[in-house]
Amino acid sequence: MARTPFLPPQVAADPQSPSQSAPLPTRKRGEYKRWQLGQAPAPAIRTREEPPAAPAGPDPLEVAFENAKAEGFEHGQQIAFELVEKQYAARVEAVERSLGELSALHAVLGEIYRREMVEVALCAAEALVQRDLRDSTATIEAMVTQALVALGGQEALRLSVSAEDAPRLAAWVEQAQPSVEIHVDPRRSVGDFRLDGAAGSVECSVRERIDRIRQLVVGELATESNR
Repeated sequence: MARTPFLPPQVAADPQSPSQSAPLPTRKRGEYKRWQLGQAPAPAIRTREEPPAAPAGPDPLEVAFENAKAEGFEHGQQIAFELVEKQYAARVEAVERSLGELSALHAVLGEIYRREMVEVALCAAEALVQRDLRDSTATIEAMVTQALVALGGQEALRLSVSAEDAPRLAAWVEQAQPSVEIHVDPRRSVGDFRLDGAAGSVECSVRERIDRIRQLVVGELATESNR
């Protein structure tokens, strides 16, 4: 049996297929477009849309810090107010105490001033009386007359006076009171005298009288101050 070469079957082309009817373009040598990696557009990658995240809450540490700061400020403010209040109360108390001391000092100074004025007035009065006694015997004559009346006009009376008053009273005694004997006492000052009789004696001292007046006046001032 003789062998024959294999021939593929012939397939009739469809006259309506453009790929079969139109011939492929022919290219000359070197006519091609170079294709480089990376120039082709990357395909779009679709990502799954995530739901919006919930808003984050405040930081606990920050919240604790703010609370502590506010609490510390309030506590510090309260302490400052208490300190200022104590200082103000202390100053008010000090001012009131100072005013009280000034008031007491004013009262004391006023009392001292009054006493000094009384003392000055009494010293001035004593000086005037002493001058009057030296210039005239009228005052001592009037006081001796009062003493004679107090003793009842007794006889044999002894009148002790100062050395300055003895010669000035001699003429008056001899004329008005002849029963009176004048005796010089160097211990006595001008205007002082002592009248002695059988029934008693009467003594007069100008300084003692002024001292009694001083005591009365000062005592009256002290009484007024204690009211």
